[in-house]
Amino acid sequence: MNYINFVNNKKDEISPYRISTSNNNEKYFEALERYCGSTYYSINEYLRTKKIKYGDKNILCQTINSIKCLDEIINEAPQEEYKVLYRVIDKEFYKELMSSSSFKERGYLSTSKMERWAKEKAELEDKVVIKLYVEKDVKRIDISQINYGTFPRRTEYEVLLQRGTILKRSSSGDDTFIVSLPNQC
Repeated sequence: MNYINFVNNKKDEISPYRISTSNNNEKYFEALERYCGSTYYSINEYLRTKKIKYGDKNILCQTINSIKCLDEIINEAPQEEYKVLYRVIDKEFYKELMSSSSFKERGYLSTSKMERWAKEKAELEDKVVIKLYVEKDVKRIDISQINYGTFPRRTEYEVLLQRGTILKRSSSGDDTFIVSLPNQC
């Protein structure tokens, strides 16, 4: 699959894409659309626990297929170097992060290129923003480049990081973390 052609063909598409499509590359777009829609939670839940609390066999199969497609498209995406990214997290998870020297994220890591957007979202939802320094070897995909069918162009400027990353507290002591791969810690 040629990622750049794929993205260029999907920019500004009006219609949503259905599962029944015959186009082989459509599955990648569908996986991104699912993750960026409401199913990111079940995808990450499965990666973290190997279960989906409220899902049947069809949902499980769809989730596993989405994971395969997400892994592939993240690996093939042009690796733009967004070294500093931001993540909005709930206060309970923030306490967990601050109490340990490192944390392994088994799921994908959704981040934003825009600090302002992250701060506004955190304030609206009574959450916390953490700053992430992303190591060069961590694969990522700039999701903000694609207009998702019926979804409007997204304003969070999302960059999705590969699954299985490590968040390690920065030596600066503030709300800053280094994101790396397991063999780098």
